Amino acid sequence: MKKRNNDAADARTYPMNTESRCLLNGKVHCATCGSRLIVATNGKYIYENGEKLRKLRYMCYGKSRKRTDCQGQTGYTANRLDSTVDGVIRHIFENMRSIPKSEVVTSGLKALQQERESRYKVAQRNYTKAASDLAELKAEVLNAIRGESKFTPELLNELIATTEKGLAEFEAARDTAKQELDECKHRIEDMRAKYDEVISWTELYDAADLAAKKMIIANLVNRIEVGTDYEIHISLNVDLAHFNIQLDICSYEQKETA
Repeated sequence: MKKRNNDAADARTYPMNTESRCLLNGKVHCATCGSRLIVATNGKYIYENGEKLRKLRYMCYGKSRKRTDCQGQTGYTANRLDSTVDGVIRHIFENMRSIPKSEVVTSGLKALQQERESRYKVAQRNYTKAASDLAELKAEVLNAIRGESKFTPELLNELIATTEKGLAEFEAARDTAKQELDECKHRIEDMRAKYDEVISWTELYDAADLAAKKMIIANLVNRIEVGTDYEIHISLNVDLAHFNIQLDICSYEQKETA
């Protein structure tokens, strides 16, 4: 059984550090033990824009500090991991830009809403008819007492009791159908709101500096797990299945650089 560290970092919607040259601070974890990956150097240098900089790595905190019995990889080249995730983010944004807002709600979800609307209308009609029937029966009570009704008092009482029971059942069915319909509508509203939010990020990401990109990723990504040989799993705060977007992380992997 793998040991997991359940810390507050999982729920971050802001980067732990916007000063570092790494893109994924606070979002990336070891897939083996669950520990957060911290930024460290390995003594090597790289050149970026003519500037000599230390080469950065993400290190498994649990393994490097001997806090966990982690059997996974100790470190990962920051540039390779950042480039892979950056490619995934760009892929998501490119696909989102290609989806017209009018098509955000999938045909399946629209059909579900229509089905729930139909169920609610039927339930409402059943309840309304039962309530009307009960009112008519109760109106007969005085006539039954006077002996002017086609129903005997005993039969009328039995009919009223049966109708009241049925009315209660129809009311419960109506309320359930209304709740399910409301949940479907809220889901659609949430999808449209999330679409607007992600679209606003797509417009910013390409031109954003590193600090701004970190903020966008901190909101879009829930958690990133990296395992041996850079096997990556990304958990997002957006359900891409709603937008028919498929991810193939292997397509965006960058090879180790010296």
